[in-house]
Amino acid sequence: ANTDRVLTEIQKFWDRDHLFHEFGQTHKRGILMWGPPGSGKSCTIKFIMKDVIEERAGIVIKFSHPRLFADGMRIFREIEPNTPAVVLMEDIDSIISDYSETAVLNILDGVDKVERVVFLASTNYPEVLGARIVNRPSRFDKRFKIGHPNAESRRIFLKHILCDHKKAETEGLKTQAALDKFIAAQAKRLKINLDQWVKDTKGFSMAHLK
Repeated sequence: ANTDRVLTEIQKFWDRDHLFHEFGQTHKRGILMWGPPGSGKSCTIKFIMKDVIEERAGIVIKFSHPRLFADGMRIFREIEPNTPAVVLMEDIDSIISDYSETAVLNILDGVDKVERVVFLASTNYPEVLGARIVNRPSRFDKRFKIGHPNAESRRIFLKHILCDHKKAETEGLKTQAALDKFIAAQAKRLKINLDQWVKDTKGFSMAHLK
């Protein structure tokens, strides 16, 4: 799924600083995620936050004001020059509406001391973004559509719902087979046909599926 591709792209990026520097490039990336509301963009962001904080001792910065961000990033880099940082630009279309496209582009193009940074933007409305945002690799190198969950994803999520409120009973299960057996028993008790639910929820967002 594209969620996996986004996470893989960012994980590879952190380990390639020597290549960026060898070719005289600033060690930063920009990734834009787009898709319908409730499709899983926020869930993808959570995976990325977990990785950079727990696995790399990094930080996540929520971008809200261009000038404050630029000043804050300069100060942060003076104190922590090598700490990985993910900059969240959620609903970038709204940010541009509030502060102008030029103000945002200035950040993406020229913030001082911006090494070891991933700009991670999301939008529900890619059609309102100008070409200077969506068609300039130096700003957002890759763009990923995070669509509605496929059948396998829906099945996994529904299984999670079936057993999540039974944590005391599932924590002792040692194998996937044991967990699947427990889930099947839950579905039978509740008279749920899981295969039919997966089929009937095609095209659902994660929000609608929940």
